[in-house]
Amino acid sequence: MSRFDDAIQERLSALRREFDSAFSERPRPTQAQEVDLLAVRVAGQPLAVRLSQVSGIVRDRRIVGLPSTAADLLGLCGIRGTLVPVFSLAGVLGRATDTALPRWCLLCGVAAGVALAFEEFEGYLRVPALALTPVEGASAEGRHVMEMARLEPVARPVISLDSILQDLRSRAAPDRAARGE
Repeated sequence: MSRFDDAIQERLSALRREFDSAFSERPRPTQAQEVDLLAVRVAGQPLAVRLSQVSGIVRDRRIVGLPSTAADLLGLCGIRGTLVPVFSLAGVLGRATDTALPRWCLLCGVAAGVALAFEEFEGYLRVPALALTPVEGASAEGRHVMEMARLEPVARPVISLDSILQDLRSRAAPDRAARGE
């Protein structure tokens, strides 16, 4: 064999080893293995929300108060030509609320059916899916926290807007039944 043939054989062997070893390595993170979050602050606590559960975010909307037995219902506001009920996110999470109306609202539900008001919007985060760990059972953070985002320098509880919407619907069901709806 010539030196050229030896070099080709050596290169083919190296490519085979590289190909075979790729199957024994842990997969590298790809864009599909990343999660988009919104970082918010509620009652002074850093939290996160999955962007996939948010249909929009607005700020500085006029909220018209309503008489209600629901302490966390702040009132109604006009968003995208529709009247939307606005709930205090701090109130829904069982945290003390400020007397001033929150500045920001997360729109959630199909066609922004509900708005959740909060104090501070801190930004957008894209994190590796491996940075999210499930919260088992009832947590000290609250019943709407399903995951923790382990980020530097702070771990952020990730609240589930789907869980909050389900809770709000279940609270409204007895009221509808009492009215005969």
